[in-house]
Order: sequence, then C-alpha cells, then structure tokens
Amino acid sequence: MASSTSRRDFLTIGSGLLIGFSLSDSATAPQLMAADTAPNPSPARLDAWLRIGVDDHVRVFTGKVDIGMGVQTALMQIVAEELDVPVSRIELIMGDTAATPDQGGVGGSTSISAGGKPLRNAAAAARHALLQLASNKLGAPAAQLDVHDGIVSVRGDASQKISYGALVEGHELGEALRVSGNGFSLNVEGSAKPKDPSTYTVVGKSVPRVDLPPKLFGRAIYSTDVRVPGMLHGRVIRPAGAGSTLAGVDDRAAKKIPGYVKTVTKGNFVGVVAENEWSAIRAAGAVKVNWSAPAAAFPDDLYRHMRSAKPKASRQLNNQGDAAAALSRASKKIEASYEWPFQAHATMGPGCAVADFHADGVTTVWTGAQKPHALQKGLAQMLGLADDRVHVIWVEAAGSYGRAGDEDVAADAALLSQAVGKPVRVQWSRADMTAWGGKGPAAIVDLSAALNQDGSIAAIDMSSRAFSGTEIIPQATTAGNMLAGQLIGMPNTTAGDEYVQWGGSTYPYTIRNLRCTGHVLAALYSESSPMRATHLRDPNGPAGTFASESFMDELAAEARVDPI
Repeated sequence: MASSTSRRDFLTIGSGLLIGFSLSDSATAPQLMAADTAPNPSPARLDAWLRIGVDDHVRVFTGKVDIGMGVQTALMQIVAEELDVPVSRIELIMGDTAATPDQGGVGGSTSISAGGKPLRNAAAAARHALLQLASNKLGAPAAQLDVHDGIVSVRGDASQKISYGALVEGHELGEALRVSGNGFSLNVEGSAKPKDPSTYTVVGKSVPRVDLPPKLFGRAIYSTDVRVPGMLHGRVIRPAGAGSTLAGVDDRAAKKIPGYVKTVTKGNFVGVVAENEWSAIRAAGAVKVNWSAPAAAFPDDLYRHMRSAKPKASRQLNNQGDAAAALSRASKKIEASYEWPFQAHATMGPGCAVADFHADGVTTVWTGAQKPHALQKGLAQMLGLADDRVHVIWVEAAGSYGRAGDEDVAADAALLSQAVGKPVRVQWSRADMTAWGGKGPAAIVDLSAALNQDGSIAAIDMSSRAFSGTEIIPQATTAGNMLAGQLIGMPNTTAGDEYVQWGGSTYPYTIRNLRCTGHVLAALYSESSPMRATHLRDPNGPAGTFASESFMDELAAEARVDPI
C-alpha cells in the first residue's frame, strides 16, 4: 500500500499526547519531522510512562525492548494488573528515544525484575489518580469504588459507573513522580503503592504471547522490512585489514551501473549509495579501492600469542584460604588448560538499519539495537548533532544478545544518509557480518587442583588470559565505539576490562582453598579491526564455564565419582 502522507502529518498532536504508531504496513515507517528536536521524555512525569485514551486503550512507554524473550507480554500484564484493564487494551511502545524513558535498554535479563518496577509503580499511580477523578464524578469516596476492565463503579450500585476513557477526557495524568537510579536501575514512585501480589488476577496467569502470532504467520515486521519515502540503499567497502588506510578510490566502473547514486568517502570509511539494493551491491563490487597494507595481522597461532603477550591489566580474584600451600602438599595434583576461540554472533539475519539524516531537523534511525538511547548518543556524536536531534526507533531484528551488528550498521546508514541528504537503508551481507561484526572474546584458562586422599577437593588454582568483552562495550554511547566512527577517525575511549573469573563468570562452587588470577590482554588491534571483542550474550562467561565445568569432570573422573 503506497502512502501519500506528508512527513509532518506523521506527527499528530492532541491534548498534548505523543502519537503511537504501527508498522503494520512495511511500505512506510513513522518519522518525527514536525519539530527541531526529539528529546527523551522525563521519567519524572507519569505521562512519560503511560497515557489513557478516550477510546479506553492504554499506551505504555518503556525503554526496554523485546529481543525474543516475551517481555513485551509480561510488561503488558504488569500494567494491566495494576490498572484493572484487559491485556488486550494495552499498547506497548518500546525503545523509541523520543517516546520512552531511558531505562538502559536490554541486558542482564533484567527487563522484568528491574524494567517492570517503574511501570508497576506508574500504573499504580495512574489508577489512584483515576479513582480520585471517579470519586468526584460519581460522588462516592474512592475507597467505595471498584474497577473492572477499566470501568469504575460504586460498590453496591453498578448503575453508577464511568470508564477510564471518559474520566481522562479533558484531563491529563501528569502527576510528578519520584525518580531514583538510572539506566537498568531507573525507578519511579508515585502517590500510591502497587497491589498486594495476593490479589493478582493477571500477573502470574498464562497469557498468550502477543509477539508470536505475527511471527508464526509471517506478518512480523523486522528491521529489514522498514521502508521510508525516497529511500536509497547503501553498501560499505571495508578496509583490506586492521589499520589499513584509504589511499585512493576509482569509481568509474560503478558510475556505469544503472541506479548508482554516489560513492562516499570520509577518512577510511568508503561506501556506495544506489537506488536499489542490487545496484548498491554491484556498485560496491565495481569500486576499486586502494588500501595501505594492514597495520596488524592476525597471529599465526592465536593461543601462543595470548600466552606470550604482556597483559594490559591483571587482578587477583575470588581468593580464599591458602591454595598455594594446599597444592604444594597435595598427594594428588591435576592440571588442565582450556582454549576458547573468538566467536562470531552469526545471528539468523545480518544487521540492517535505515537512517534519514536532516541537518535542519531531526535525524531518524530505525534499528534493532538493544540499547536505543545509548545508540542515540553515539550517533549524535558521530554526526556532529545534539543528542536530542537524533531519534532512534527500535524495530525487532532477527537476532540479538550483545553487539550483533545493529549499532554498527546503523552508523553506516547514518553516515551515508548524511552524505546524500536522503534516507539510506544498509543491510549487511552474511560475509560483512562474519568478517566485521564484533566477536565474542577469545580466552585461555589454566586450572590446577589438589585432591585429598578421599577424592575431595583440597584446592583449586585458576589463571585466565582473555581479551575483554568490553573492548566494544554493549552500549554504543560514543562514536568511537562503532566501526564507522573508528573509520572516520574517532578513537574508542569507552573500552573497559572484563575478566574470566571463578564464581563471577563461572558457577560459584565453594572451595576451601581457592586462588583465581585474571589477565586481560590488549586488543589485537585497537580500532577498526575485524577482531573487535564484544559481548556475545555473557561475554566471558562461556569460556570460564566451559573451562571450570570441564575441569570438574576431570576431577570427578580422577576421584572416580559422579561429577554431579
């Protein structure tokens, strides 16, 4: 279905309420072009979390997103429970920087335990405010009012009733809320306490997941499905290797390809823009790029390099007792080493994003990134804009858990859109994703243990050498934290250290004498490298758990006991 709606008509204002939108038609997507800025809503206002329409539907706003766990349905249940409305009347807007408070995005499986708290409290505050309005309308104390399916009635006189929709007509639920924490720990509290869980009728019940029917019947909208008027397509040509610099471009052959629009270069970033994706693919292949020799090569033997490299950071972790003494006097000593390679995310669908740059208004980006508000900051810095001039809209992607490429492809699209002044869609190929997507970090774990005569464990010594999972932190809050930003010359200033440790990134077995030493290795190349280490679900946990659990099996075999 073609759309003739103007850009400004996408934004509809009524009684100060922010419009909700639908992506049910993948031919178009919403844009916020009627204003010069798109600031994050303040969490201190009740209407930043939920708004009730005169049609009795409840629009709920959360900075969390649903990357396949079903949290969308669960969050809807939480609000429906506190408001006493059917789940079917809840419309959840997720991960839109211009519509939702910044809750840090998704990570650590905390979307319900932490992300649900402010929604529960906001819904409780809204219910309290609605009962006060109903009390005035119906002439009865709030304590004598009942609510069922969004209808408030006087207890004992069902004829005296009024709907939430009728109550809010001409009123705003703009109560000020008390704010505490930020990011994942952001919470708000209002004038009312949430329900006692013993009274729950919605939470804890089996409710069909709202995201499954469209996925099962092929109607789900993913980031690859987003289309906007006037949209072009882009492809990025990557360097010859880590640290290669651009020496020259010959795009004469590309210009002969039908649909070719432009070759874009900025620093060491090279891309092409075309009228359709196939033309962009062909043009990217036709452009001849002269790169300098790579500044760094991948080691012939990764693990030999890891053992010989001087760590950039070391730390004693989770130590107790005297493991060295116990090992020195052990009647039986077991040793083992475990090597864990770099891991590609290999999501079902490679990264895809659409960016619509506007120098004189709001730049809009559609992406599957887990942390839209963080990405807003990184993109704004890369484009030279204020944060509130960038509007990031989350659209589900075919894969997630960490830094699967959605942030990096969004940065590619934003740079190309800025260069041509039109919306640009960039979809990575599988080769792009495998070669240049962030990798789960490689690690080596050496373990030794002392066994007592009865086969029990007297001591364990664990030593790890690993690349840090925060070489690219999961939050792309700075331009240098994204591949495109690094290619245009912005350094990564947000890298940190994460260790493979006993009981932190492994199961916390209780060992009387334990010594754990962690070493973090410097990146193979600091920037614009195919081997950028990043979060792949739990960044260092898989390597640590693989090693410690395998070692437990070795110890059990030596002691001739069941490893359980």
